[in-house]
Amino acid sequence: SAAPAPVPVSVPRTTAAPKSKEKRIWIIVGISVVGFYLLMGVLGIISGIRQTANMYDEKRSVPNDPVEAAKWYRHGAERGNASAQYNLGLCYFEGKGVPKDLVEAVKWYSKAAEWGRHTDAQYRLGVCYENGQGAPKDLDKAVEWYSKAAEKGNADAQYWLGVYYTNGGGDRWKKDLDKAAEWNSKAAEQGHIAAKEAILKIQTALQQKKEEDKVMEEKRKVWKAEEERLEKNRRNLRSVYDQLVTTETVGSRGQLTTYRTYAGVSTTESVRRLLGEPDDVSMSDSGTGHSESWTYKSERGEWLRLSFETFPDGKLYLRSKSLY
Repeated sequence: SAAPAPVPVSVPRTTAAPKSKEKRIWIIVGISVVGFYLLMGVLGIISGIRQTANMYDEKRSVPNDPVEAAKWYRHGAERGNASAQYNLGLCYFEGKGVPKDLVEAVKWYSKAAEWGRHTDAQYRLGVCYENGQGAPKDLDKAVEWYSKAAEKGNADAQYWLGVYYTNGGGDRWKKDLDKAAEWNSKAAEQGHIAAKEAILKIQTALQQKKEEDKVMEEKRKVWKAEEERLEKNRRNLRSVYDQLVTTETVGSRGQLTTYRTYAGVSTTESVRRLLGEPDDVSMSDSGTGHSESWTYKSERGEWLRLSFETFPDGKLYLRSKSLY
């Protein structure tokens, strides 16, 4: 007889994909954790190097040894620690633990200032550029670094930025007492003594400037009124012409010389008060003395020509006048 047909057996399907995905996730997590602890370890080593250097530098629990401190600062600096870079720069600047080298000091200040954004390094870099220490003297760069440090709250930089705005300096930094007061106030809030003293001087200067501005404003009003008056006279030369008194009006030159009756005769000074400076002047000298010819022009096309002559008292009196 024929063999019975095999009975089908139901086998449950396995889902390998989810387990594989879960395994990958755990691998990633594991790598991240290991990487995190490795990073913390490296940072801890660098921090430890800096702390060790500080101990030697500040005589905390170990003998004061500037050479050893500089060595440890170098370890940290070469590994990118901004504080170590700044302190190594200080060592070179002061010749502490290493031979004094201002160029090398600027180099390490720059690394800490640019990459680490270390505010003390930024301030010190400004000092170097201001005084030409280890770098060419450059007041603009000095104020640029002072500004970066000041904006991050460095009191010394805030004070010196105030000094620059008080006195003005460089090509781009103009005198500005309001900004000087602002930066000195920020430094003073942090207890900067020099900044507190500077504020008092700036306040006095601001008050003085305010009074000077008030006086100058009054002068401007007077000048403007005078310009308007002269302009009005220029527009109407006929009216001015009638006001001018010549020597011919009061008598001959001989009579004036004899009796010295110059009162009321127009002079160069009185004409200037009426019309301001002439548009054209011609001069001549002869045996009888000095003479001048002045010409004024109006917007209406009128020409006023005046002839002056020197009389015995040394003044130039109006000899004749003509209006065209």
